[in-house]
Formats: sequence, C-alpha cells, structure tokens
Amino acid sequence: MVKAVLGETFLISNFTANITRPGSHSMALHSDRSIVFPDPWHDTRAVNVIWCLTDVTKENGATQYIPGYNKWVYRKEVPENAPEMLIPFEGKAGDIIVMDGRVWHTSGSNVTKDQDRALLFGYYTAPFMRQQANWTAKLLKDIQDTLEPKMKEWLGLNPVENIGITGDLRYTGVQYPDAKLPENKEATSNV
Repeated sequence: MVKAVLGETFLISNFTANITRPGSHSMALHSDRSIVFPDPWHDTRAVNVIWCLTDVTKENGATQYIPGYNKWVYRKEVPENAPEMLIPFEGKAGDIIVMDGRVWHTSGSNVTKDQDRALLFGYYTAPFMRQQANWTAKLLKDIQDTLEPKMKEWLGLNPVENIGITGDLRYTGVQYPDAKLPENKEATSNV
C-alpha cells in the first residue's frame, strides 16, 4: 500500500502504539504532514497506515478526520469551524486504515467506562523528509546489524539510499576501494 502511494523509495518515519483509555481526551487537530513539513502541501509525501487492534468506535476514541481536506494546501485554509467537520474512522479489530499525511485529524475522546481503544500507527514518508524517529539512536547497533538491507533503507539507517551515492559516506577509502588516496596529506591549495 505504501509503495502504491509514495513509490518504491520511502522511509518508515515512525511506528507507534496509540491507546486511549476510558476518560482520555482528544489531542490537537493536525495533519501529520503539517508537523514535519512547511506548507504548501501540494502532493502526497506521507501516509499513515493504521492497524486496529481493538474494535474502534466514536465512543472509545476513534481517530476523527475531516474528509476531503487533504486538499488544503496552506495552514491558513484550515477554517475556524474545522472541529465541527470531524467524523470518526470506525472499524473492527484487524481492519487497516490508510490515510494521506495531509488529512487533518485528531484522536477522539474515550467516553466509555471500560473500553480501551488500541491502534498501531505506521507513518511513512518520502525519503527526503526528516523522520520523526531517529532509528539510529533508538535501535541498538546489535539489532541494526541483523536487519536486511531493505529494512535498513526503510528505516533510514543507510544514508546513501536516499541521495543517490554509492558506498560508505564516512570513509572515501571504503567508497572507492580501488582508488589510490593520499595518506594524511595536508591540504595545499590556496583558497
């Protein structure tokens, strides 16, 4: 699904669990794209994939969204009455919701007495956007070393995947193993 929206090259910007417990309140109205990328927002550069771990209802805090308003290009286009336009994404446990990163939304309030609402959120972005999670810092090096190259690419652990350069950017000798490089020479140019 992510490839169908963003293309072959993308990043896993963040992956989180979101649980609303009875009595939980709604968060601020936002679009995920507006948090990490300045307007204008002309095209899809981010997508949320939401896995429903429990049944999701308006009463137990379903994500609420404004249909069709991924078309807002500038923050100033968000109307004052935007909260009145919200409708819930409701679903059964096991359902998946795919949402353009420009869609304005919020979590709902959980007004039940005894129902948790549990979701997993995968936030995927175009490869040039800054990730919400710093996977290099979050994942132990031992875990990073076990990942397949494609997963490293998706997590942004391989810096060359997204800028079109081959080799290891940290060491020219690794990037160009057959090149004859000067050993510890000081720069001699007059700049």
